[in-house]
Amino acid sequence: MHILILEDDAAKLQALRDHISQGYPQAKIQAVGTFTEYLKELNREVYDFLVLDLVVPRRPGNDDPVDITEIVEATRGDYKCQNFRTPGLVLTGYDQKAEDNFRVLNQHDFAVITYAQDNADWKAALDRKIATLPSRAHFDFVIVCALEKEAKGFSEAGFQLGDHQLHAGLRWQTIQVGTRTGALVTAPRMGLVTAAITASQAILSFEPQLICMSGICGGVPGEAAIYDVVIAETCHQHDTGKWSDGKLKPEIYSVAIDHQFAQKVRAAIGGRQFLEKVLRGILSQRDELPDGIAALTSSVRMAPASSGSAVLGDEQVVAQISEQQRKSAIFEMESYAIYEAARLSPLQPKYFSAKAVVDDGGSEKSDKFHRIGCMLSARVVGELVELFDFT
Repeated sequence: MHILILEDDAAKLQALRDHISQGYPQAKIQAVGTFTEYLKELNREVYDFLVLDLVVPRRPGNDDPVDITEIVEATRGDYKCQNFRTPGLVLTGYDQKAEDNFRVLNQHDFAVITYAQDNADWKAALDRKIATLPSRAHFDFVIVCALEKEAKGFSEAGFQLGDHQLHAGLRWQTIQVGTRTGALVTAPRMGLVTAAITASQAILSFEPQLICMSGICGGVPGEAAIYDVVIAETCHQHDTGKWSDGKLKPEIYSVAIDHQFAQKVRAAIGGRQFLEKVLRGILSQRDELPDGIAALTSSVRMAPASSGSAVLGDEQVVAQISEQQRKSAIFEMESYAIYEAARLSPLQPKYFSAKAVVDDGGSEKSDKFHRIGCMLSARVVGELVELFDFT
């Protein structure tokens, strides 16, 4: 929830901040004390709630007052204003001024609450108003996982997760990465269609600047080994095209991650400290290590990836996929859908996928590498989220 407060009284503003932060710790509060600053914010960002004073200075350093009529007209007078429909209220200690402006406030859908420093009634009234707001949750980033074990990898890797919640058909938890709060969304099942729907709904519901995917995948033999984590520099769907004479003639559409972000990722993963942070504290059992490997090893790199609608367990099919993209390193079932959903979204969030290799697509597939793979992928995603430039 993002709240814009127009208030020039420092004590009253602090009381508002304290009460809102205590009851709604995830709320973001933007406070301004003059009319010109308020106008700028109205047209800069969409808010969920407006709290207004009756009379404020026109501009910083200028005590000329602007009354509520002008403030309300600026908010509701132009339907093109981004906050034309944003719910709001007036919090005032001047009952007479509120009565004088009752008609204009009522006509423009602003409730009036009386404020008194020595009376807490205004707090209950404010809470009731906030409780009626449409449910909207904004997060800096969204992480999508296709499997429950992939989401669990974040808690096992040391990330702080909130309780499971339901919103707009999504099952999600809050996740803390550094100073940023995001939403960790677990899709109801694997696959491209579910991933596309989940990602699209998450973007519209949470309005993140970044959406990404964490999890496990198969590796192309010779290109990626068990526990390698591959960041999909480009991604395509390997099972689209036309079937003719018993063969698929592929039609390839690739989606790439943002170039500037990709450059930052290359620089980060090229340093030795990056891999050390990813591996730190992850302990493996003997049966979780590949044959012939005495200790947990991994690498993190960028490479092309491919997505398809079915789990692969045939070496010949994997070989055909590698022919589509000579440098393709991994194959899985969702990343292309995440990339395409973000690319086509009107909100245009940045996107990436980082998945850990746990098999080679052959017939001898098992789950024994999944736990470590989920943790490694979670760690890499967390490091890249911290690397992202949020504005």
